[in-house]
Amino acid sequence: MKILLFSDRKKVFEITNDITNDWSELIWYKNIDLEKKQYPLADIVIIDFDKNVEEKFLPIIKAKSKVGDFVPVLAIINGTPQEIFSVLKIGAYDYITTTEDIEAYRNKIEDIIRWNWYRKKYGRE
Repeated sequence: MKILLFSDRKKVFEITNDITNDWSELIWYKNIDLEKKQYPLADIVIIDFDKNVEEKFLPIIKAKSKVGDFVPVLAIINGTPQEIFSVLKIGAYDYITTTEDIEAYRNKIEDIIRWNWYRKKYGRE
């Protein structure tokens, strides 16, 4: 299983790596890398919307257009309810407001992995 993480924060990478390092390959890109023409194939995408990201929906559209529309996206966003709603409406599968609660973050990652497995087994690609 491959997880593609877009984050400018090293701490987010370290926490995500600690959670997933036994059973997946974590690929870390910076938010500026969303401008690249291609990304590696991934089963799951995690996008960290830090305070510097003004357009909340554009990174999801770019990531999904490069890795596939059916790849689930987990958003790390501490925004207004409207911003969170917009991120979910544009294509994020789920969101979390912080990675500081490691158990909650782990649960979100596990949920998205289960959803991805279910979609691949019973859904259409």
